[in-house]
Amino acid sequence: MNWKEEKLAPLMHTHWYQLMLILLFGNIVAGVAFSEIMPFLPFFLRDLGDYSAQQLNIYSAMVFSSTYLIAMFLSPLWGKIGDQFGRKTILLLSALGAAITISAFATVTNVWGLIGLRLLQGAFAGYFSNTNALLAAEVPKEKSGYALGTLATGFITGSLLGPLLGGVIGSLLGYRLTFLITSFLLIIVFFINLFGVYETNHHPWIKNPSLQQVTINVLPKKKIIVSLYITTLLIQIGNNSINPIRSLYVAQLIQNTGNVNLMNGVVASAPGVACLLTSSYFGKVGDRIGTGRILKISLLATICFLLPMAFVTNIWQLVFLQLLIGLSDAALMPSVNILLTKNTPVSISSSIFGYNQSFQSAGIVIGPFVGSFIANLFGYRGVFIVATLLFCVLVVIIKAANHQYA
Repeated sequence: MNWKEEKLAPLMHTHWYQLMLILLFGNIVAGVAFSEIMPFLPFFLRDLGDYSAQQLNIYSAMVFSSTYLIAMFLSPLWGKIGDQFGRKTILLLSALGAAITISAFATVTNVWGLIGLRLLQGAFAGYFSNTNALLAAEVPKEKSGYALGTLATGFITGSLLGPLLGGVIGSLLGYRLTFLITSFLLIIVFFINLFGVYETNHHPWIKNPSLQQVTINVLPKKKIIVSLYITTLLIQIGNNSINPIRSLYVAQLIQNTGNVNLMNGVVASAPGVACLLTSSYFGKVGDRIGTGRILKISLLATICFLLPMAFVTNIWQLVFLQLLIGLSDAALMPSVNILLTKNTPVSISSSIFGYNQSFQSAGIVIGPFVGSFIANLFGYRGVFIVATLLFCVLVVIIKAANHQYA
């Protein structure tokens, strides 16, 4: 330990909890901002042109996935920059860039303009992965499960409550004004990070020499890291195969009567209640009994709650199952992030999380096209069945690798 580490060590043990709370609040607001426009994008697309059901499925998949196509390639670069010059810088750039881009959504007049702006939005991806990396670098390892589980509460709660808020605002004020409100929320996130976040082991203007000593290719637990990347990929393919068709599935269940935007917001945000109550708890339990075990249990729960969604006959059955699946959502990706933290050197945590976000983005790109393809062949119910089968495959993979996880 050098003189700088000796000087900062006591501070690291006293400030990480405060930092966790600041990042938690930022994640809630950012989660709401990034997710509140997603439920009505298929309906916004429908207003931009006269499209058939098949065209709407394809265009919805393109709009959903285009942001993550760019993020898939740029996330590792943002991670490396975060390790080299500080993670706070990436948080500021991501929030401000996304705010400017989403505000431009309000001027879109055709589907290709919307796809182009979604591609540009992907260039500023990296916010959530770098909040994880920043906190992972500051928190003691023995507290990482609790800290990252609590941080995930903010992201999950915001991203699952956002659709409800977006459904209400979209119904009352229209889609274009909702884009401007979303941009304003991201400006708030920018200032939260500007004035509230600081790092004890990184400064944006000082080069991090430890990166010259440790790289991903020579990690002692490289196989574990790679298996977690594959887990992230498959989870995202399964979850995001449903996202583009969920709005249309809701409309089908209520037979296009009533307030479709509001009901879709209710369905999309229902898991947020369970996530809010259980995410940090699962992280704490994982510190005691093993995060790998928590991951496997949450995958089994996902299968049990996801399959019945293919057979619901009314909207309230779907809402109830969405509430239940929030229990597994509260543990799935947080468990992966915690396992990455426990098996990664602090000096390259942003790079590790950057690559993980790249796999996450790849899953988000692939998932909507899988969902659209299945929906065109077998209808919306078939998407839930195929997603369930994918999680069954993932259970087998996790069971084979579970003994390696800390």
